[in-house]
Amino acid sequence: MLTLLVVLGVGASALTARTKETAARKSKDDASGDVQREHTSVFEQQRNTVSNIDFWTTNYGIFGFDVRNGRGGTFWPRGRGNQYIFAGGAWFAAEKRQPGTETYRRRVMITYNPNSGLSWMVPGTIEDGKAPITSDAGIQKYRTYFSPDFSVSDGADRYNPTYPKWPIWDSSPNDTLRFNNYFGNYISDVGARSKSISPKGPAFISQEDIFAVYKDTDLSQYEGGVARRQAEGFPLGFQIEQTMYSWGFGDYGDILFLKYNFIHPASFADTLKNCWMAAVMDVDIALQNNPIAGAQNDRARYYNEEDTLNLAVQWSNATAGEAGRGFGYLGFNFLESPAVDTNGFMRKDKRKFPVTEQLGLRTMRNWPITFDPLENEDRYQFMSSGQTDGDDGPGDRRLLMATGPFNMRPGDSARIVVGIILATTAGGGDATGTPEDMAELIRKVRFAQSVYNNNFIAPRPPDYSAIRAVQGSNVAFNFPPEGWLPLNNGVAFQWDSTSEMSVDTLERGLDFIGYRIFRARRLDQDTFSVDNRPNDRRGPLGWKELARYELASPFLKSNIIEPKESVPLDQFQIVDPITSSTQRSVLVSKSLSGAIPWGTYFSNLLNQRTDQLVRGSNGQLDRSRFIKVDSIQFTTFEFAKDSLPLVQIENNPQNATTFGLNRNQEAAARDSLVQLILAGKVKERPFIFNEPITFKNQAGGDSVVIVPSPWDETFEVRSTLIAEFMRRVTSGRTFVDYGDDNRDGRVDYDANPEKSEKLINNIDYYYAVSAVDEGDYFLPSPRKLNGRISGLPNVVKATPGGARPGDRPSFTLNL
Repeated sequence: MLTLLVVLGVGASALTARTKETAARKSKDDASGDVQREHTSVFEQQRNTVSNIDFWTTNYGIFGFDVRNGRGGTFWPRGRGNQYIFAGGAWFAAEKRQPGTETYRRRVMITYNPNSGLSWMVPGTIEDGKAPITSDAGIQKYRTYFSPDFSVSDGADRYNPTYPKWPIWDSSPNDTLRFNNYFGNYISDVGARSKSISPKGPAFISQEDIFAVYKDTDLSQYEGGVARRQAEGFPLGFQIEQTMYSWGFGDYGDILFLKYNFIHPASFADTLKNCWMAAVMDVDIALQNNPIAGAQNDRARYYNEEDTLNLAVQWSNATAGEAGRGFGYLGFNFLESPAVDTNGFMRKDKRKFPVTEQLGLRTMRNWPITFDPLENEDRYQFMSSGQTDGDDGPGDRRLLMATGPFNMRPGDSARIVVGIILATTAGGGDATGTPEDMAELIRKVRFAQSVYNNNFIAPRPPDYSAIRAVQGSNVAFNFPPEGWLPLNNGVAFQWDSTSEMSVDTLERGLDFIGYRIFRARRLDQDTFSVDNRPNDRRGPLGWKELARYELASPFLKSNIIEPKESVPLDQFQIVDPITSSTQRSVLVSKSLSGAIPWGTYFSNLLNQRTDQLVRGSNGQLDRSRFIKVDSIQFTTFEFAKDSLPLVQIENNPQNATTFGLNRNQEAAARDSLVQLILAGKVKERPFIFNEPITFKNQAGGDSVVIVPSPWDETFEVRSTLIAEFMRRVTSGRTFVDYGDDNRDGRVDYDANPEKSEKLINNIDYYYAVSAVDEGDYFLPSPRKLNGRISGLPNVVKATPGGARPGDRPSFTLNL
């Protein structure tokens, strides 16, 4: 089967037709993995950088398609070259009044046409007019936004400070971010993207949020021509806000959430009747270098074993070179759809509706190219058929998942959320298509649903530090703005403190605990190995750890390790007596660390004590006598159902703990509490510190807002203790690489670059500054290291280079 594709030149609006076969013959594998984000054209495509799902996306409605080269653009796992999606987008169907009549006709607007490869959308908002803005300001405003490119504190573009800031802001004073389906609001006015207007700042949800806004109002982009489509009643009148949420670790790394918000502005007077929304995907599961043949043996079906999952599944027969190459299952999980009243109009009485009140997945179509619906009536009937297709055998399959019907008045918005989930086979071999072999996919689908139901709240690694010059850092080198300097057979670079200021409100434990410095020659090798192991993406030119800088935890660790994520528990004692089997919380004392920088800090706080701690009439420590160090050392552990053994106050000092409890009883209760922690049944409720934060207001003056935070998330800890410590131990956050990887004082040279320590002048090397957190034994979640993918701010391509005879060095030393 041949599929016609139309390739949109990224630098212009001209369209060039190209088939899958033609594109495949012209394409070349890009093993570098290098991502350079430039914004120079109205219509653009960009590549994500964090998720284990590697994909291209555009700012005009096409997802997962390498438009520039006319080839498939979604791969898993990242860097493997295993393609899963050729391209995708969304369709919106409605019955709309025919111009000049009272007759309603069925019309379908598309952001991606799998039969042609085209989108009918243009970047921008409807308030700017029907056509896209082609000026530099318009290109910058309506580019695709990737959250790692922006400052978490003020939303500024890290690389282009004059460009518009991050577009999603926590602008609602009465809503809480990531609660009750509130994820911030799109701010169209770039001048209003400011903390002086929205003091709570920019809204970031996942490790890599991706945002674009586009519209259906430019009929010159429609197939069929302006006159025909205008006579049919187009445009329907939609502005689409498209958001993706993704992470780069654990199961989160294999899940992508794709959210479409279809906004029908009040400026369009038509009420749209019997509407349907759909996600449409051209699924091609194949090797990157064999996409045409590989697409012919794909299978797809609705997962009817459990209707409540709203799941479509795809896999490959593995007869075109896929066998033994690690292909698994691709799932599309329909997570959110509109809710309607008794008249079919969209309900607005809640921000989030339970699944039982939503329309849900109504149609799941699975079809080959020969059955592509091409006209309005055909597409509408296709979407509204209510069919859920099973496996029709191997072929070049498309997939559509639709919800409806509903009515939209002017000013209404309709949203769908689809989870894209990748998983290995249960048996470890090639996919068989049996429910038993899909067990790992189903597990991840349930996990994705829990993440969605929990408002996308997820643990995350530290924010990305940026490799760049830091003014006033008083370091040995004067770095240029890009943050690195060439040395003779060496490289020096600097980074900023962004990672050290990270806050993850979901996890306990430090949100930043240190850095690891990596170097690579090849980005298609994930990990260093003395031997080439291409199937494992390991080799001597892969990412090699050169240095590690870590601070100790502020609390001493026990020898008890949380088994799932290998996170050690803190040392603690129970402080208050346990007097009832119905008691569901207990005050504990953690053991303070004496390591730098904590020891001196805690000692100074302890020296401020004037009153000794005493117990009140209820037998508990009198909280009114707590000083600052007590609110750090003491914390509350809560548990919902289970009970702990009783613990009494002990009058005999020889049988008493430090806090005057019966030693044996406290030990038994503590052992029980540890078992509840390891079972995931305990939550920590630390004392909260109300910290004043000063920021510039709209008038240019200083305003103060009180931010309640646990002690370890306060600005004092992050900026005064952690950041100052890391500045000292990293010599001003700088690293100099002369190739002495094993630190034996000698740089060994070998003619084989895979065995040589010596850095070669005029050869590109990649460096990454990856930050790591402490992990959380309550959730549990592991220590999380942020990514090292080219295109992220913490990765740089640098080139050693000695001066030619007579040349002056290209750097200066501050002595």
